[in-house]
Order: sequence, then structure tokens, then C-alpha cells
Amino acid sequence: MLPTISLNASWRRSSAPATGDGTGARTWAWSPVGDLPPSLFSFPSDPDLARLPGQWALVSLTGGQVRLAVDPMRSRVLLFAFHDGRWVVADSPEALRALVPWRLDRAGATQLRHLGFSLGARTLVEGVHSVQAAHTVVLHDDGTWKQRPYMRYRRGPDSVEDPDEFAGIFGGALRQCVSRLVAAAGRRQLVIPLSGGLDSRLLATALVEAGAPHLAAFSYGVPGCGEEAVARGVADSLGIPFTAVRLDPDRMARRWRGADDFRRATWGATSLPHVQDWYALGELQSRDLIDGDAVIVPGHTIVGNAHDCAALAHHPSPARVAWLITRYHGSLQGAPGALRHDPDMALALRETARDAGVGAGAGDAALQSWVEWFNLRERQAKYINMSMRAYEHFGYGWAAPMLDAQMWRAWLRGGPVLTRDRGWYAGFVDALYSSVSGSPPRDYYSTPGNDHGLPPDLKRTALRLMGATGADRALARARSVRAQLRHPMGFEAFSRQVPLPLQTLRYMTGATVLGTWARLFTDNRWGGQGRIVPEEEGA
Repeated sequence: MLPTISLNASWRRSSAPATGDGTGARTWAWSPVGDLPPSLFSFPSDPDLARLPGQWALVSLTGGQVRLAVDPMRSRVLLFAFHDGRWVVADSPEALRALVPWRLDRAGATQLRHLGFSLGARTLVEGVHSVQAAHTVVLHDDGTWKQRPYMRYRRGPDSVEDPDEFAGIFGGALRQCVSRLVAAAGRRQLVIPLSGGLDSRLLATALVEAGAPHLAAFSYGVPGCGEEAVARGVADSLGIPFTAVRLDPDRMARRWRGADDFRRATWGATSLPHVQDWYALGELQSRDLIDGDAVIVPGHTIVGNAHDCAALAHHPSPARVAWLITRYHGSLQGAPGALRHDPDMALALRETARDAGVGAGAGDAALQSWVEWFNLRERQAKYINMSMRAYEHFGYGWAAPMLDAQMWRAWLRGGPVLTRDRGWYAGFVDALYSSVSGSPPRDYYSTPGNDHGLPPDLKRTALRLMGATGADRALARARSVRAQLRHPMGFEAFSRQVPLPLQTLRYMTGATVLGTWARLFTDNRWGGQGRIVPEEEGA
């Protein structure tokens, strides 16, 4: 039976003439901004897919065989299931819901509670799978399917260790990717969510350097949040019009109760909806503060996807790195070992290790690539990058030039010394910003700490004593709890269904605010009454 293909109107379709057996080829291609390369409609080879610029997704039907592919950032959700003798393919859970049984995948739900997303190709709907980042999937008419990565995330033997040489490689790729975006956008307004950090500052600087004709920037936070002042100073120095959105957690909580449509549009059957920009986008739209056809350009980037950098610098074993990855991603409920024996976690670790070139006697570059690639393939692709669905929900376009495949290739040229942490990158951002703005480097925003105004010598002595007694960990935990209960971005607005004493207890025992949201979401209690996630008995 011919498959059912359910894609929204933003996809472009191309059909080839029927062959001798009466079958033709049809291809659907999608990109958020600009013209699609003609090569997309011939379903390129794996090496050609790996070199495609921009953001894209593909669906191809030839005879009874369906091929699917998404770009390295997984900028479009593609879901597929075999039901009643035919394949069903859709680009949203809601489109699929009317076509297949809607039953909970318990393993996927457990993974989301601990990670914020489901692992591999698994979703939260039984029998439904998703195409993974940088993968192609072939669906056979007998109900079987195969997937493979069309690129490998690994550093080669020619890694660059010279900072200036790497700056030339990385900066050259950045300029080309940003210039392509500026050309594709034409006169449409490019809008930057400008934080007080490195990534959005680099993006704003690069867009100004490229001569983008119609820029705007916005920031948001609760009253008194210092990030707004930092972002405004950067925007002013670059000549970018700036808007600040003040967050009111009480208003956010009230509005969140009526946001079922947003939640349905942004979870993709694989992750917690990404809510950080949600309230600010609603304010920008309702007050006509940005153009209706604006293109949102967030600072999402290939940089900074490593973690546990100190441990990586000490040449850990692959087994140790596997535990570091599991602990880092699986701690939303304060139980990092909960998924240690999950077969999907074991498979995801093996696959990402293979793609990164990890083998016996793995070197530092391969182990770092493994840590980065697991993060990129799983958390970034399924949770962080789903923030793009928020832009689409409000009717805006979007682009992510710092996640272009060309940026991936440039980043992988850098050796571990330059790319393990953000030290080299911060210097690169500061230099480019100063060159373009004509201003000295500016400070970056960080969450305020509390050192009680101690003199430096006394502070160092106190820190040594706290480290020896374990009090430093207790203080860090207390600060973390305080930040989660009273967040600069008003995140407590999304946790109002849980009593404050219970939240405090959970956070003190290691759970996180994302863990609170994940519990509520998988129980269909996060905000309104909509049954978004399948329930045990089937919705």
C-alpha cells in the first residue's frame, strides 16, 4: 500500500514522471529561510547531504519505498510509523495522532522524565519513531526500516592547535554562513534574542559585519535582572535597535494555563517543550514590536557542547566518559544512575562513540568528540533546537547560521586544547566584537553569586576551608535551589502546580526545575488540561 505522507504547507514538492512500471518519484523538501538547493529534490548521496548548507529536511517516495533525512541540527521533526499495512510519515505529533493508535511508550516517557527527551529514534508514542540528527531512514514496504548517519562527528589527524590559524578557519566559515543568511533573507527583519553571553554577541557582531540591512534585538528577564543592561549595551554599541521584555512570573503562570496549543506544537513527541522564549515572543507579537514576517536568529551554536572539561583533560577511560555522559544528561530527577542500564542509553552511547571514532586506546580528541556528539544528537537536537518550534508557533521564520554544517566542519578542525572549553572562543568573540563595534570588550552576564563582600585573602581562606569540609558543595546546592525557586527568567512560573515546600525538597536532593516540568508534562498536568502526551490506557 502507498504510504500516507502528512506534511504542512511549508514543504515544497517536486514530482518526476512515471517510469515504465507506472510509478514516479515524489520529493518533499523543507527549509525555514531562502531557496532550496535544486539538488535536494534528487535526494543527494550521503557525502552531498553532509555538505548541504543551511537547515533542511527531506522526504522522498519512489514506488513503495520512502526515504527520510534531516540536517545535522534536526531542524524539522519527522515521525514515522507502520500501521494497517502502510507507512505513515508526518512532521508533527498532531498530524500523526489522527492516523495511528495513540498509546504511551513507557520507556520513552521514563527517559523524558530523567533527560528531558527520549533517546535515539524512540518517541513517547508506542510504535512511532523519529529521524535522528544527521541521519537518513529508509522505509521498506514490508514494514521494516533502516537508519544510518550520513556524516561522522569526529576530529581528524590534522587538528589545528594554533589559535590564530583556527581563528581564520572558524571566522571564515562564520562569515560565509552569515552572509548566506543575509542574502536569503533579503529585506526581512532579522531579530536576535540577545543575552549577556558569548554566542548571541558573536552572532549580532557577525550580522552587523555582514551588512544585514534590517536588524533588531530583544532581551528579557524579571525586573532587576542584570542581563538586560549587558544586552542593551552590546546592541547600542553595534547600532542595533533593542527591546527589553519585562517578565512577570504571575502573569506568565496565568497565561501558561491557557497555552495547550503551544505545548502541542512544540514537543515533537520526543521532548519537553522549550519554553524559555515563549512569553517574550507573545509580548513582542501582541505589541507589534517586531515585523510580522521577521526571521528570528538565535545564538544556537556548534561551540560549547562539551562538558566535564576538567575530567576530559585528565585522559579518562571510555568507560569513565560513558558515565560522565550518563550523569550529565540523566540528572533531572536527581538520580543520575536511573538510566545506566537502559538499553536505549547503552545503544546511544555505542552509536555516538562509533561516530566519534572512539575505539581501544581512544585519544583525547575522540573522547571529546564523543561527549559533544552525544549532546548534539540527543539533548541539543531534541530539546534545545526545538525552541525553533516556538518561533514557528508565533508565525515567525528562523535561521541558525552557527549550526550550519560548514560551522560543524570548521569547529571539528580545532584540537582539544582550543575547543574543549570556551577559553579560545571567548577571546575570538571579544576580538571580533571590538573590531566591528569600535568598543573595548564588554563584560558578560553571569548569575549573581554571594560572597558577602569578603576581602580577597579572607575569601580564599574561606573557600579552602569550605572545600576541605564539603561546605562548598552544600553552598553550591543552596544557591542552585535559590536560583530555581526565583529565577532571572521567571522559570518558577512554570512550576506553580507543585507546592513550594515539595519543590524545595526535590531541589535539595538533586532534582532540577526541568525535572519538575518533565514530571508534570508526562502526566499531562503542565499548565492546562490538554491531553498532549498519550496516557497509559490510550487517549
